[in-house]
Amino acid sequence: MAAAERHTFNVWRHLLSPNCEYQVAAASAKDYLSGSEELSFDDLRERVWDMCRGVLLGWRRAEDRYPKLNPKDKTEQHCWSDARGDELIMLRSPPPIRASSEDGGEYESAAPEGELGERPGSAKRPGFCNLN
Repeated sequence: MAAAERHTFNVWRHLLSPNCEYQVAAASAKDYLSGSEELSFDDLRERVWDMCRGVLLGWRRAEDRYPKLNPKDKTEQHCWSDARGDELIMLRSPPPIRASSEDGGEYESAAPEGELGERPGSAKRPGFCNLN
């Protein structure tokens, strides 16, 4: 597929380059949930994108040892709760870097923008995607 489509090839080349600032990460699912909800992969994919411009790859349920990546049925509803220890696996840009200012206060400095997408100005929920 990558060889047949130039855009796909360029994306993969960028992702696999040593200078790529994007990374595969596991984030707490509770940062993307409001209480208990029934959500599909597609629902979660949209939330991850809206909140931090990440690309959802799958999840790891608290009781499972291994993650489920690229589920076959993207519309199947699953029960989610912010009280569980589930994780969402995603491709995302790095979290903000904590630094200290000269007056002793802390501030966050976001990593530079990448070629794959525009970083949001702020996230709607707490978690590593919060840029403010």
